[in-house]
Amino acid sequence: LRLQEQLIQRRITIQAQTRTRLQGQLSRSQRLEQRGLISRVALEDVETQIDAAKTELVLLHQQLGELTNQAAALQREREREQWRLEQERTKAMDQKRRAEFLLEQTVIRAPQSGIVEALRVKPDDVVQAGNIVGKLVPDGVPQQVTAFIAEKDRAFLQLGASIRLEIDGLPSAEFGTIQGIITQIATDFTSTQDIRALIGDGPSLNGSHLRVDITLDTTDPHLPKMRPYLRSGAQLTAHFALRKRRILALVLAPLRRWLEGV
Repeated sequence: LRLQEQLIQRRITIQAQTRTRLQGQLSRSQRLEQRGLISRVALEDVETQIDAAKTELVLLHQQLGELTNQAAALQREREREQWRLEQERTKAMDQKRRAEFLLEQTVIRAPQSGIVEALRVKPDDVVQAGNIVGKLVPDGVPQQVTAFIAEKDRAFLQLGASIRLEIDGLPSAEFGTIQGIITQIATDFTSTQDIRALIGDGPSLNGSHLRVDITLDTTDPHLPKMRPYLRSGAQLTAHFALRKRRILALVLAPLRRWLEGV
């Protein structure tokens, strides 16, 4: 259509120039006819040529208008098609993102590198968000301990308080104890299932308990001697100075993390 428009525009320009030339010729012919130098027939011939040029110009303008309308219609159709394609593209991108999200939900990623120690699910099992699916033993030496304290002793604990830890099975007289700092105290009671998941088949805890997170003091002089015995799952006893209470503690992050289904 653009090429046709260009051709018609060129023809319109030529016809307009022809009409202008003929009108000039008509003016001269009229003066000559008035002087009797040319016949009336010659004058009428020029007028006929001018009328033909005008008619041709009208037709060319009509053709140009039709082409312009066709071009506008095609442009509107093109814009509608572009809008439709954009809608389909947006829909496809949304479907792709949903598919990627669903695919992501089928993958469980460990929070850090380590060794999978145990799995609690088997092929074809259906898991829900929050389900425990296994145990991970992180690489490196543990820096934190998770302990459980009875509800009645909660009032005697404070964040930042010091605590002494000893590894069960190691004589404290020979290896000493490690100092730790209380970094977090849970506000809700820990379920029996969660406690059992952490301490395994060790001693059971009766009554309501709160979780206490403890960070080991890396500057403790006894730590180098005890470091070889600090491993994921090792059980410790925590000594709180305020009431001389002993609670069972379990080395947790970064020794052991629970993989949870997403």
